[in-house]
Amino acid sequence: MVFREKTAWIMSLALILAGAFYWRVIIAGSAEIGGTMPPLIPIMVIYVVIVIAVAIIGHIIAAVGNPKEAGTPSDEREFKIVAHSRAISQTVFGVAILGSLGLYLFSYDGHALFHCVFASLMLSQLVEYIMQIILFRKSVAGATA
Repeated sequence: MVFREKTAWIMSLALILAGAFYWRVIIAGSAEIGGTMPPLIPIMVIYVVIVIAVAIIGHIIAAVGNPKEAGTPSDEREFKIVAHSRAISQTVFGVAILGSLGLYLFSYDGHALFHCVFASLMLSQLVEYIMQIILFRKSVAGATA
């Protein structure tokens, strides 16, 4: 597994853990107040701290495990994989944002719009990393076949 794929796994884990925290709080808070919970800065800060902490710890472990590979510059194959993953992610983001705006047109709920746009960001980043994992796996399988 190349270092860039390890990075994608680490960041996927970070986004899943932080997203699970965020949505658990938002869903519970919304159920408690009987409407959409407003966005709160402390919840956002905790989300960011979880992502950063998991990313830092994960990357340190990955780099210590293979320091030579961690310092190697990306090759052309890696650039193509990242570019392709990013293009798919941007498409997902655009569609999700349009869906968020459509939801707002029918509900006029600004809090829901905020959470949907934030979910669009989370989802598009997660899709980017998952696509990198898939494409790295396909390129390794193709190279060994």
